[in-house]
Amino acid sequence: MLAEWLGGQSAKGIAALGLSLVTLLAVIDYVTGYEATFAQFYFLPVGLVTYYAAARVGLPVALAATCAWAWVDYFSGHAYSHPLIFAWNVAARFAMFAIVVWLTDSVRSGLERERRDARADFLTGLPNGRAFDERVRAEIAGAARYGYVFSVAHIDIDGFKQVNDSYGHAAGDEVLRIVGHILATNLRANDIAARLGGDEFALFLTRVDAAQAYAVAQKIQTALRAAVADHAYPVDFSIGLLTCSEPPQSLNEVLRQVDRLTYAAKASGKGRIVQGDAAGTAGAAS
Repeated sequence: MLAEWLGGQSAKGIAALGLSLVTLLAVIDYVTGYEATFAQFYFLPVGLVTYYAAARVGLPVALAATCAWAWVDYFSGHAYSHPLIFAWNVAARFAMFAIVVWLTDSVRSGLERERRDARADFLTGLPNGRAFDERVRAEIAGAARYGYVFSVAHIDIDGFKQVNDSYGHAAGDEVLRIVGHILATNLRANDIAARLGGDEFALFLTRVDAAQAYAVAQKIQTALRAAVADHAYPVDFSIGLLTCSEPPQSLNEVLRQVDRLTYAAKASGKGRIVQGDAAGTAGAAS
């Protein structure tokens, strides 16, 4: 619960929390006197801020923690035989806090990279099926709340197996990368393109009605055909296209319906677009 709350805060909010903790620790440190050390507790706000807001925010908090510790140490009456010893301790304290920032940021970056890789298709760079599922569920919830239309497309590569068999798997991988590039560069920023697995791709088009969705599907199909034609790969693209003007029962139901539309496109001659809505198929076109 606390981790989720912290994860939802802005960098400024996390920094403010960290500085508040540093201030609280400084007060406690001062009240207890220099004989009882609280230095190790300053690592908590430094590490917390770095983990939830990155090193660029953690370093200023590390500096604040160093200054707070130095202020407490000085005004609590801790006497040193030479001023340079105090300066050395301050520098050493900041160095330790900086190491904590570096280590924490390394862990944070590694975890973020793992989370990102777990939701990305390594071959095309597109979101994978898991990421598509998570993001589209959130989009469908938004559509249900605010009442806007959306469309989902399912793209299947016709002849992909023949490319693998005739040209080798390297050629098949190149086809997949071409498709990924075309999808990534021909959609709006708020649309979602993903590779579901194998030779299957999916698109989520937010606030796009049936007519607009069909135009997008035609544009994508044309761009895909042109891209693979440059490499002389004998493939085509069947597209199932579903528009939902009313909130669907579930994402699984949406995917089942659009999958049936794709199957209809392949059964009708391949390289076609078959469009429908939540009530049923509306028509087909090449």
